[in-house]
Amino acid sequence: MSLFYNNYQRLVQENNDAIVQLSGESFKTLQRMFEYLNLYDASLFELEVIKKDLIGVAQEAEMEGADFKDKLGMPEREFCDSLVREGMEHVRWERMILAVRNGMLMFFGFYIFYWLMIDGATADYGIPTSAIFIGIWCAAWDYMIKYRIRGLGTYRLTDRGKRWLSFGGRMSLMMVYITVLNHMSLKRLFLVRGNGVVLLLVLFLIVAAVFFGNNCYWDKRSEKYNWR
Repeated sequence: MSLFYNNYQRLVQENNDAIVQLSGESFKTLQRMFEYLNLYDASLFELEVIKKDLIGVAQEAEMEGADFKDKLGMPEREFCDSLVREGMEHVRWERMILAVRNGMLMFFGFYIFYWLMIDGATADYGIPTSAIFIGIWCAAWDYMIKYRIRGLGTYRLTDRGKRWLSFGGRMSLMMVYITVLNHMSLKRLFLVRGNGVVLLLVLFLIVAAVFFGNNCYWDKRSEKYNWR
């Protein structure tokens, strides 16, 4: 077990490395299926195990000179729905675990940026509301773009339509983000005030607990599956 790189990250990376080795048609089919499956609140680790199995089927089909879609035995969307119906574990809050980790890392990074680069590491400082907003925003952005917007149009829109949906969603979110962030930055609001160094150390301990706790959680989850 590694505290800095968990088994979920390993499996995701293995799947990403394997899928890019497939032919164009198999790659596109699997990409659609994976985006669609992300709409379901299924266990993320189990989802990656399923992805690994499907990539293996696609690799086998290519070696045999067969069509990957024929190997599925049914339309790809129907196949995905059947996977969910046939007992995939539902864990709604797993996506929030990753979102919270990403948000906390971004929040901590921007606190350091504001305190060290913008305000010159002053002794009397505070936790900027703008940095908190950035952290929350990053968590929400990751959830909306990765798990919702991409999957919503998978089998309802053309590739061009999906690109426009994703682009429109990103631009709308970014406009709100820039407007609110500028408003908060100009007002220089602080949620908590105190010694800048002490606040930095406290935030570091909190972020470290979230980061390492996240890794321990995923390593524990990996023990339930035969994924290696």
